[in-house]
Amino acid sequence: MNQPSKWNRGWGLIRRLWRTPRARALTRLLVALVALCCAAAAAALFISHFVLHGQQPFSWLQASAEYKQMRKVTRNNYSHFVRDLVFRSIVRDWPARPVRLEQWMVAKEPAFFRTLERAGNVTFEIVREPSALFEWKKCLDVCGAYFEKNCSAPINLGDSFRRDVDTTTVTPASATTQVSRRRRIVWLSRGKDDSRRAIVNELDVFDALAASTCCSGGGDDEIEIESFNLSSTSGVDSFSAIEFLQIDASKLEGPPLTKQAEMFSDVDILISLHGAGLSNMLFMPFGSFVVEIMPGAYDKPTYRGLASCLGHRYYRLHTATAAPSLFTRMKYAFDSAADRDRKFRRDAQTRMQANETQELAQVILDEVQLKKRAN
Repeated sequence: MNQPSKWNRGWGLIRRLWRTPRARALTRLLVALVALCCAAAAAALFISHFVLHGQQPFSWLQASAEYKQMRKVTRNNYSHFVRDLVFRSIVRDWPARPVRLEQWMVAKEPAFFRTLERAGNVTFEIVREPSALFEWKKCLDVCGAYFEKNCSAPINLGDSFRRDVDTTTVTPASATTQVSRRRRIVWLSRGKDDSRRAIVNELDVFDALAASTCCSGGGDDEIEIESFNLSSTSGVDSFSAIEFLQIDASKLEGPPLTKQAEMFSDVDILISLHGAGLSNMLFMPFGSFVVEIMPGAYDKPTYRGLASCLGHRYYRLHTATAAPSLFTRMKYAFDSAADRDRKFRRDAQTRMQANETQELAQVILDEVQLKKRAN
């Protein structure tokens, strides 16, 4: 007669033990403990999500849909946070009263707000959250959704981060001083690996500009240093050669808001494909020049309106060709027809033609000569 195997004997023992009341009670206890651990982990994840983003978990229950929309839009978006929360709040409140912000906004980067206050440009007041001031439609109503309303910036944010260099001493005879600052021309890139919106021959265009009279940093169009009265805060040495700048916030050495404010506080001419990077014009000196390159016929007035609000000159160049990549077509394939068409035009890849590069070089040269005459 065949003897049962070890496996069969073991399985039989388990079945006999399972039939005992003690075994069933122990199993139910283990299942309850596992469920409790899962619930605790989910609760910890939920609370940490709000704490990491400065949101009080229980105040979220009191928030309106428009407030939640604001948090969703600005949570991980540099442009919306600086442009649509901080800057619009300054326009809304200053100088009539301290600028009202919520604690989580300041906690996002305290050094940024301390620098603004320390420079004496603005002061801040913390209000209880969730405040109706920051419902998304109310935020956008300050200056209009596309900055189309007639509003002006009460301060220049870049003044708090700019470091001009005094190159001479003041003499009683002349009662003048010279402050030298190389004027900067910056090409702001979205990145060579951008599979959505990009200029595919970007480096060729940049090299052509760098070799042209407008952006080489020398030649007959170099602006000589001038003398100014003591009340003057800045002077001009010359334009530097055009810079190629690509920002990776994760690799910046220091607080990202502060570092980007410092990087753009002395940029006089900014050229960029349409995108969030143009929000850095917030930190450029008053009267700077912004060139926005639009893919094909796409049209959105946000940065044209913002430039006007900040007191900058603005030029828009539409490229002749633009088409969405396969990645973009797949990403928005299931959107509504109208939304899909808009995103295809916005997130298109373009190849700039020789005549467009020449047009770009000419408008930059015109701006350089304009600043030369002004000084």
